[in-house]
Amino acid sequence: MKNFSFFLLIMALLWSAHAHGEEVEERHPPKIKELIDIHIPDGFFMEERNPDANDIMDFRVFFVKKSKKAYVGIYLGGHPQFPDQEKPSMPGERKRLATHENGRIVHEEILIKTPRYVSWPVFIHAWIIDDLSDDERLIGSQILETISGKLQSRINLARYNREDLALSGIRRGKHSWQACFGTPDGFHVTTYKGQHMGEDFGLIVNIEDSSVTVKEFFEEQEQGDWSERIIKMDLPRNSICDWKNSVPNYGEHQME
Repeated sequence: MKNFSFFLLIMALLWSAHAHGEEVEERHPPKIKELIDIHIPDGFFMEERNPDANDIMDFRVFFVKKSKKAYVGIYLGGHPQFPDQEKPSMPGERKRLATHENGRIVHEEILIKTPRYVSWPVFIHAWIIDDLSDDERLIGSQILETISGKLQSRINLARYNREDLALSGIRRGKHSWQACFGTPDGFHVTTYKGQHMGEDFGLIVNIEDSSVTVKEFFEEQEQGDWSERIIKMDLPRNSICDWKNSVPNYGEHQME
């Protein structure tokens, strides 16, 4: 309990550092077509369950329907209800589970751990609704096969290991210093002070003309306590950022 309380305190501090002095911009929940790729047959449509709860929930649920009948359910979030031993572990990996009775598939579901360049969600869990006829279930199965993660307008650097990110540029923006990081999958991502990066709860605490300072929180292997470390990343000589084609880091930035 002590360690968990300390972890909650750390996350509160990270949020405070991220939000303090920030210029708030109005946000609207992204539409499903902005989050995943999916082919929906003619005559079908997407309907979200509890769309008004987006501000308080960290997941979203959609249904692919024809008229009033649901064929496929889709969960977007970080905690899918899927057997732990069957969950994909690598970004971009896809797992399928099917239940057979008398040579027929009576239940089918997939779980995708999205590639790191997908800002959100981390998991896409989709399943065929159970009370369908064989012909309807075939249509649902075809829809499942078309679902995948989608590159969005922002890339979440918190999904990458910090060691895999290359500092490739620094420049003075309109309001503050701006850093550019290259990702292993070929993207250039722009960041500001106050943004998160790296899987170890990294927070960019400073950007100067030739370096970036990151505070990381990590769990001690033996004691299980949380500690912090300061990492200074120097800009290599002859490094180049493709500023024109770069994409912003996921999340709002702190204004100075």
